[in-house]
Amino acid sequence: MRKYLVTLLLAFCFSCLSLSSFADVTLAPFASGLAGPVDIANAGDNSGRLFIVEQGGRIRIVQNGTLLTTPFLNLTGAASIVTAGGERGLLGLAFHPQYAANGQFFVYFTGNANAGAGINTGDIVIARFERSAADANIANPASRVNILTIPHSAEPNHNGGALRFGPDGFLYAGVGDGGGGGDPFMSGQDLNTLLGKILRINVTGVPAYTIPATNPFASGGGRPEIWAYGIRNPWRFSFDRVTGDFYIGDVGQNAWEEINRQAAGSSGGANYGWKILEGNHCFSPMTGCVNPPNYVAPYLEYSHSVGNAVTGGYVYRGQSTPDLAGKYVFGDYANSKLFSADGPNVFTQILGLSPQVSTFGEGETGELYLANIGSGAIFSFSSSTDFTPDPVVFFPVSGVPASTMMESNRVKVSGLGASTSISVSGGQYSVAAAGSSACSNVYRSNATPITNDAVVCVQHTSASTANTIRSTTLTIGSYSTTFVSTTGASAATFNVTPSAGANGFISPTGVQTVSQGATVSFTVTPMAGFAAAVGGTCGGFLNGLNYLTNPVTADCTVAATFTPLAYAVTPSAGANGTIAPSTVVSVNHGGFTIFTITPSTGYSASVGGTCSGSQAGTLFTTGPITAPCSVVASFSLNSYAVTASAGANGSISPSGVQNISHGATATFTVTPAPGYSAAVGGSCGGALVGTTYITSAITGACAVAATFAFIPVAPGAPVIGSAIPGDGQASIGFTPPAFDGGAAISQYTVTCSPGGGPVIGTSSPITVTGLANNVLHTCSVTATNTAGTGPPSATVGVTPVSSATLTLVSVKSRKIHGSAGTFILPIDRFATITDPMTVEPRLIGAGHTIVFEFNVPIASPGTAGASNITAVPLGMAFTATDGYNVIVTLTGIDDNQRLNLTLTDVNAPGFST
Repeated sequence: MRKYLVTLLLAFCFSCLSLSSFADVTLAPFASGLAGPVDIANAGDNSGRLFIVEQGGRIRIVQNGTLLTTPFLNLTGAASIVTAGGERGLLGLAFHPQYAANGQFFVYFTGNANAGAGINTGDIVIARFERSAADANIANPASRVNILTIPHSAEPNHNGGALRFGPDGFLYAGVGDGGGGGDPFMSGQDLNTLLGKILRINVTGVPAYTIPATNPFASGGGRPEIWAYGIRNPWRFSFDRVTGDFYIGDVGQNAWEEINRQAAGSSGGANYGWKILEGNHCFSPMTGCVNPPNYVAPYLEYSHSVGNAVTGGYVYRGQSTPDLAGKYVFGDYANSKLFSADGPNVFTQILGLSPQVSTFGEGETGELYLANIGSGAIFSFSSSTDFTPDPVVFFPVSGVPASTMMESNRVKVSGLGASTSISVSGGQYSVAAAGSSACSNVYRSNATPITNDAVVCVQHTSASTANTIRSTTLTIGSYSTTFVSTTGASAATFNVTPSAGANGFISPTGVQTVSQGATVSFTVTPMAGFAAAVGGTCGGFLNGLNYLTNPVTADCTVAATFTPLAYAVTPSAGANGTIAPSTVVSVNHGGFTIFTITPSTGYSASVGGTCSGSQAGTLFTTGPITAPCSVVASFSLNSYAVTASAGANGSISPSGVQNISHGATATFTVTPAPGYSAAVGGSCGGALVGTTYITSAITGACAVAATFAFIPVAPGAPVIGSAIPGDGQASIGFTPPAFDGGAAISQYTVTCSPGGGPVIGTSSPITVTGLANNVLHTCSVTATNTAGTGPPSATVGVTPVSSATLTLVSVKSRKIHGSAGTFILPIDRFATITDPMTVEPRLIGAGHTIVFEFNVPIASPGTAGASNITAVPLGMAFTATDGYNVIVTLTGIDDNQRLNLTLTDVNAPGFST
């Protein structure tokens, strides 16, 4: 997916999205007439000016609410060094912290061959310029020095472009991953490229730049310029002017937008996950989505159901919009939305305000501004009940004639949420209607109402003596600003104005008037847990608690700020586990930090050390840090319950619960009762060798269960009940043995002596053939199971004769389903009928075959008839002979009929069965 800046698909999980209306928050028009504004900055020189970056290659100035006609810097034209269009162009601007003294500022743009040797179209260039010595509103184009170039010619998108100085005085730059979709160059996690990174360099007092010694890769392991990595396309970042916290808006790919936060005092090296993760979610399944080294989850994220292109903003520190005080304000360009954040993943949409916001900017006093790239307008934030305008600045004049009427520069009043009153002290003021390009010639001193976009001037008569300051204070609502004139002649005096931020004090607190060239001393006292720093326009140095200005040559300021002290939290881990982060962490006074404790498999973790805190699962959260301390993770081997049990007819030893260390095995003795065999199951795994059972390596609670099975023996002897002689044969009927030996009997064997058998069958009776007629034969039966063959039955004598009496030996059946046709012999000689039968469902023509076995050969099969239980004939019965068998085939019988089958006149009339 490619996202371009003109359509600005720069591409947020709303874990908590409130729909409060913020009814008091309004956007007030501040300036218009810009072409593609993409960045807003202030120079920090007390001029009150805003500098607007136009993507095409110009920097414009908005001074006192008016867009100046002449650009501050113009890089357009035939010899332009900027390649613009899509996501390319002049993208970022940052003023040196000492801009008031050195006039240096820095720009971030995509260049072309005109930008310098070896630069290709689309390559990223960070360059330094200086302001003109003759005009503070004009830069010197010839002063350009390229300080850093990054190859970026393969793809036109994902150029980044954020550029800001941090509280540490170093220059930070946000660089995109090189473009395309899905980071095809694998830049995000590659520490050998500057693409997909946040850079941090020192640009003070050096020709180009040097590497701060505290950069995380200053000593190796990656490009030394890198401060943070795992970035996709950082579109606008900022530092909280009060806390120093660092906020980074990173445009997402297909599903998630994110804002990352770095606490003040961070030691750098954070990995924000791209492209393994998008936001805090899996993007690249090929990696298994394992969090990469040094991973830091987003401070805020939201899905593309909310917005598609995050624009990073600022923590609001102004005065005009109390609803937003201390909240991080940001936007989504693609969905034209504004949001404020109260904490990690806690968001509020500012309803009713939907600008096409391409960037945010902060004024010198902390007021917040945004640019609408489509309309080319700049807006300021205010409240519908706000009576404080955006700051206006009257420029002082010096060396003026004595006792002369002096008129200030004109200013436009912006940012009022409602009309308010205007008054003056020490002079007069005039008010011209909105759109006026000049001061009104009607001056007054009485209070009167004023509204947005009015043009205001003040005037007074300069002092009558040399080197004397005359001032006029204009008050609009609760905001005051002063116009100063100083008469010329002998030594001048100047005002030194001190101020102190939160968490500390400066003394003296009031304005100090000093002669030209004199110095002023202040005592700067931070509160406990904070460190002091002093800035402002006077210059000077801080020695302990004493701050001494440079020689004063103009009205200037001394501004004391206070940042939390940072303490080293030192983590360590014993054997068999890890702690992350594993290196020293710098934590602000009163802050806390979180460590991930990961024991090796089979171990449990506990945390000690000198840092207080609490452990929840694998996370250890310290208490408030007020001094250097340590976090020590130790690991102990787990043990698990192994429960042993035994069924009936045997035992296991030891029995009950045994505690076994992780990875060890347990041994048990398994003893079956006589006549039984043992088997072992359960969830522990293992093997039984003889009577010893050894488990597999134990990795969790499990069970060992011994069971015992009877060992089969050979069965007892069957009992012969009948011996029916026939012609050369005998039919031996018997009952199974009283004891089957513990296993089912698989066969019976009949042996007759002399010369008969053995004959094997599965049920009684069994017919032995091939016997001599008129000879007494002694017959016996044995039973066989899986354990073997048992003892023979008691013998029985039988004498076959050729004229033996016709005797029925057995009845057998064979079912025929469907149109099976003629029955095919031989039949199952061992099939018997032991229960009442029913004829199964069949097709027409199907039959059921019954076989009658006799003790002598059958010459005539006789006849058969079937009837129901009331003697009513059923169907038809056909007979046929087969050796010693009569085969009866039944047809035409209804389903599910109980029947009586009668066979008569077999071999000769008179026999019936």
